Amino acid sequence: MDTSVIRFELAYDGTDYHGWQIQTDPITVQGEVHRVLSEIFQEPAWVNGASRTDAGVHAWGQVVSFPYPNARDRPSPYTLQRALNGMLPRDMSVLRVEHVEGLDTNGRLFHARHSGRGKRYRYTIWPHRIPNPFLLRNAWRLRRAPDAEGWARAAEAASRLIGTHDFAGFRAAGCEARTTVRTLHRVDVTPPATAGDPAYVVVEGTSFLKYMVRIMVGTLLDIANGRRPVELIDEVLATGDRRAAGQTAPPRGLCLEEVFYPNFPWSVERWDLGESW
Repeated sequence: MDTSVIRFELAYDGTDYHGWQIQTDPITVQGEVHRVLSEIFQEPAWVNGASRTDAGVHAWGQVVSFPYPNARDRPSPYTLQRALNGMLPRDMSVLRVEHVEGLDTNGRLFHARHSGRGKRYRYTIWPHRIPNPFLLRNAWRLRRAPDAEGWARAAEAASRLIGTHDFAGFRAAGCEARTTVRTLHRVDVTPPATAGDPAYVVVEGTSFLKYMVRIMVGTLLDIANGRRPVELIDEVLATGDRRAAGQTAPPRGLCLEEVFYPNFPWSVERWDLGESW
């Protein structure tokens, strides 16, 4: 029997979910996707996700894949996209769907997690005393906003994180990664453009440790507010001491923006609903 892979890009507000990974009792994103796909196909449809986002973390570009055993009987991408968006909870949305053909250089089918070659995360910060009701669920509100010099210090500190380093000091307790060496291609700190705008930290790399982005963001904000020196980054990278790093930023500001698949590029753009829609 022929086997193909169906993948789709999923956006979700993670506030009300206990992370991505399916669990026995708490509601999870993977659990909801599995439930809906099982209803559509009338049989269990186990799915793989590109990233195991933590509780409260959001996604704009989570990628989900699952093998479909009979390539001749598979649904069209637009039919499946319409069914998923009609049945998933309102805080989830499928942005695009496609059938992935071919094998990678190792002769393997596409897999949302194993075929990825990098990810980009965006962390949103609301650095104002006045709360923003539209960012309550997806931004970290700072009651003490850094000044222009503080944002510049954070940007300088962020540049020291770029490259291949041992990020042991930027991981949470209980992280089970076999190695703590990671490569970051981009760590950008963007201060508010005007007094009414949010700030952002964008991080792009090959892979990440547990809470790694959130610990980096918390450390950069401690530096921005003058509680820690810029040189702290070098110390944490050299010693691997989590206690030397800064606070852990809350999950609500973190969003998985995109997963990169150079060996399996998308053939459809986001929001392309097709003629049959």
